[in-house]
Amino acid sequence: MKKLLQISSLVFTLLVGINSIAQTARVQVIHNSPDVNAQTVDVWVNNMLALDDFEFRTATPFLDLPAGVPVEIRVKGSNSQDTTNPLFFTTQTLQANETYVAVANGLVSQMGYSNFEPFTISIFPTGREQAANQGASETDVLAFHGATDAPTVDIAEVGVGAGTIIDDLNYGSFSASYLSLNTADYTIQVQDQTGAVTVREYAAPLQTLGLQDSALVVLASGFLDPSANNNSEGFGLYVALPSGGQLIELPMSTATAQFAHNSADMAAEVVDIYMVDPVGVTLAKLDDVTYQSATGFLPAPASIDNSLEVQAVIAPDTSTSPASGIYTQNIALSTDSSYVAIASGIVSGSGYNPSQPFNIDVFEGARSSSQNAGQVDVLVYHGATDAPTVDVFENTLGATIVDDLDYGSFQGYINAPLADLDLTVRDGSGSIDVRNFNAPLATLGLGDTALTVVASGFLDPSQNSDGQEFGLYAILPQGGPFVELPMQTAQMQIIHNSADMAAETVDLYAEGPAGEQLGKIDDVSFRTATPFMEVPSGIDLTFHVADESSMDFSNSIFDKTVILNENSSNIVIANGIVSQSGYTPDASQVGFDLYLNTNARTEAANSGETDVLVFHGATDAPTVDVVEVDAGAGTLVDDIDYGNFSSYLELATADYQLNVTSSDGQTTVAGFSAPLATLNLQDSAITVLASGFLDPSQNSNGEAFGLWAALPEGGNLVELPSVPTSVDEVVNKENVSIYPNPAVDQLTIELPNDVQGEVEIYDMLGSMVRTDRLNSARNVIDMSELSAGQYIYRIKTDNTTLNGKVMKIK
Repeated sequence: MKKLLQISSLVFTLLVGINSIAQTARVQVIHNSPDVNAQTVDVWVNNMLALDDFEFRTATPFLDLPAGVPVEIRVKGSNSQDTTNPLFFTTQTLQANETYVAVANGLVSQMGYSNFEPFTISIFPTGREQAANQGASETDVLAFHGATDAPTVDIAEVGVGAGTIIDDLNYGSFSASYLSLNTADYTIQVQDQTGAVTVREYAAPLQTLGLQDSALVVLASGFLDPSANNNSEGFGLYVALPSGGQLIELPMSTATAQFAHNSADMAAEVVDIYMVDPVGVTLAKLDDVTYQSATGFLPAPASIDNSLEVQAVIAPDTSTSPASGIYTQNIALSTDSSYVAIASGIVSGSGYNPSQPFNIDVFEGARSSSQNAGQVDVLVYHGATDAPTVDVFENTLGATIVDDLDYGSFQGYINAPLADLDLTVRDGSGSIDVRNFNAPLATLGLGDTALTVVASGFLDPSQNSDGQEFGLYAILPQGGPFVELPMQTAQMQIIHNSADMAAETVDLYAEGPAGEQLGKIDDVSFRTATPFMEVPSGIDLTFHVADESSMDFSNSIFDKTVILNENSSNIVIANGIVSQSGYTPDASQVGFDLYLNTNARTEAANSGETDVLVFHGATDAPTVDVVEVDAGAGTLVDDIDYGNFSSYLELATADYQLNVTSSDGQTTVAGFSAPLATLNLQDSAITVLASGFLDPSQNSNGEAFGLWAALPEGGNLVELPSVPTSVDEVVNKENVSIYPNPAVDQLTIELPNDVQGEVEIYDMLGSMVRTDRLNSARNVIDMSELSAGQYIYRIKTDNTTLNGKVMKIK
């Protein structure tokens, strides 16, 4: 209704002039000034308000204006009340019976615009209201360059091959004349003045819009770089029809592209990504794009002949413009196509081996949804710089689904079923399993989706600045952080129990099936353990033991290859002799080895208990039994040989006393306290190792025999306190009285006549807390200073030792 009022006002004004001056001209006025202060204006003609609230990118129809006399035209801001202080003023004298096109263009403000072109009204004196050749199915087109920050341009038609149709069109200029075109759908390109660079491409659907027999004006409108022009309206081609109204935007040719950051170089961990057009205008900036993240599918300028190239510029995350870019690559996008563009490779000059150069790899024909309902379309990309050519084998289907994929390459879409897949990445020969992964497509609810799976990170981080480890990741069509596909893994604890002093401190390495170093543990000491660590399963893992000064595993003193089951828990114990002399038995009999238990536990099977795995690692100890002698549990481990594990003992969490005996049970080798309760080991699973030498004098005076516990969290092994064992019955429990038990403040010990000795009292951790001389008959021991709890007493006479337990209570 307001537009009708505006035009009615103008018609009324013109009628006044026409009644007094019979001569008229036909004029169409088009508002094409993108200045934010001129988005809506009033137009005054001869001091009469002719156009009220005339909006940017609108046009009047062709109207009659007085001819042969000067006409004063003033432009003011909207809601103006008079003609004082106009934004623009001009006087024009129109020729009678002529037809004009008048375009309001340029800027009223000088601040905030990259190229100030003053506001003006450009007039084309031989306008048309219809095609010159009526009935010939033609459309007449007049062009006007009204983009203040755009260079001189050519206009070329590339859809039907008409070529350059307008040459060297400057800002503020009309084409020399109307182009009389067959009414068809065209594709036109805005090119630079040389015609060599395509700036934008547009569809001109004259036939689809039903514009036969019409004459129209196509205007270059808005700013190529809005960010440098007060963030005003962006550049485009717009059509003014002879009937006026809102200008019609011609569709710009576009493609969609998803950008993904897959460069594992730490120098490029966070970057800015710029999209720059062929004349250097920043189309978009993606701030702070992190490694292993992606955009959604974004629109970008494109062309049907790939002549329009967009620059992708990678810059530091502190950048303010593409000028500080560290990498630039031109990408030609085809109209209506979709792309995945993945940045991979190395920007650093050193620290990475191999140093694959940084690049943006582009795949045309990307999808955002699956072609078949209920399936998942998977595009595969190899972006791991140090990984070989690979195959991917799907174990459930029993088929190779990716074959000979090189670094930097894509393999086209796989139409995968909506299921949880079991994948093995193999080398190009298909003979070496590199890693195993789960691809839980169903669990993640990815039906009807298309995604990209990326090989990312480093097979050997040690050769690549300790960067992120190799993995498979999914890029979803909506972008965001990559989704990690779970690697199939096992848990492993490594325990150093070799008492050979030549191996007292070692370096441990894990080598993968492609020769890559998976990890290194420096300076692992005798009687220490790692925590349970996650390692790849289902592949050849080679463990190397090397000198503590080693730089790599090339000169290891021992290596062993194992294959671990998925989700298993494992304990590896380094044990045995590496030296060629100085130990009995020697390395030929009990040589160094890695002993593997594949059924390890990280916690007790039953709540409130403690599970104990026993390993015999004392090279000079015979086959032994382990007997519990205090709680009445009896033989816990029977006939365990050197280098063997027992089954797990599922014990109530209490304090026990253990004797290590000969396999026939006749000889006690040593006694130990196992204070599971005192050590708060309920719900834990531990490994108890026979460690050291029964006879150090025959073994380079190495560490003496003992029982040591490895906890699941690793660290120094925990020594089980040694407890003396009885070897003589001259003093025994039948002729010695010890009371009261439990004791409060005093403990009475009565010995046979003529027997003297001493008593030692130990806490359950093996620390002696009191010692007293014992005489014949009755001896009173002061217990008042001791804390409540259980204690071990040792009564020693000249040729006898007697052990037992006493409880102290308050």
